[in-house]
Amino acid sequence: MKKQYLLKKLFIFFCSFTILFAKQPDFLIHYHPHQNAKELVQSKEKSSLTYKQIMKEFGKAYYMVQEGIINQDKSLIRIGIEKIQNHPSSKNNPWNIVKKEDVPAFKESLLYYDEQLHKSAFEIEELLETDDWTTINNNIFKLSNHCINCHIAWKDNLKN
Repeated sequence: MKKQYLLKKLFIFFCSFTILFAKQPDFLIHYHPHQNAKELVQSKEKSSLTYKQIMKEFGKAYYMVQEGIINQDKSLIRIGIEKIQNHPSSKNNPWNIVKKEDVPAFKESLLYYDEQLHKSAFEIEELLETDDWTTINNNIFKLSNHCINCHIAWKDNLKN
């Protein structure tokens, strides 16, 4: 339990540190295209899906990407990546799933992981122009780590 508390505090510190980049000059805007979580959510097409359902859709898209790697099928990878890149927002604010005291940290992690997810997906799209399947696979693994790390960080802080 103490280890989990320390990991959470470290994660919050890390996310807080990344906010510094969001306030830097325009040449760093690539790192944080959205200034806050509300802006991020508003930038997406609104859907009738819950946040949990959207996460399941991410899982299906990622499965397509994995299947594309196994079969060396770039078109299947592109379809999965496109679904990740163009995901909608949930019908309710994503931070409604966490406890009230965790909302600020969750919003920061939402910004961070959304950026990492899209950055990784973009890098994979670029790599699909090559036939370097090892590097493509390594980047897909990196993409999955963003998903897993976010889930690990928040799974115990959800509202019941």
